[in-house]
Amino acid sequence: MCNLDELKNASLDFIDINKAECINKESFLNISFNTLCEILDRNLSFVEEIDIVNATKKWIAANNPGASKIFEIFKHIHLSSISIAEYNSLLVDLSSYFTPENLLEFIKEQNNTHNSGTQYDRYRTIKNVATIEKGAQVIE
Repeated sequence: MCNLDELKNASLDFIDINKAECINKESFLNISFNTLCEILDRNLSFVEEIDIVNATKKWIAANNPGASKIFEIFKHIHLSSISIAEYNSLLVDLSSYFTPENLLEFIKEQNNTHNSGTQYDRYRTIKNVATIEKGAQVIE
């Protein structure tokens, strides 16, 4: 029998594989802040960064998490992978959540994050939990 950690990891692995579809579902807007950050930290190689940014902006609009949590969320996204025009559009969208001082702090933090060489583990190996040892069977 799977324990809760294995079930959680199997669910996150499923999301990794199907992320492009998952982030565009209406139910994506209902996930918690912590779950959002955990998903953003996972393997995102199947999704364009701008699609992740757009899904995240929708989540922010639906959940109104506040400036400090928005700062935290965007620490998990490679904004350096999007175009300057897309980045500027993001700043305009976020300006309704931030004071001008917060917005400047956000820009500085993003510059520091991407200039410091910080890398995210985007290419995590996906573990197959459907094994014979766990009782999986091939259906013909």
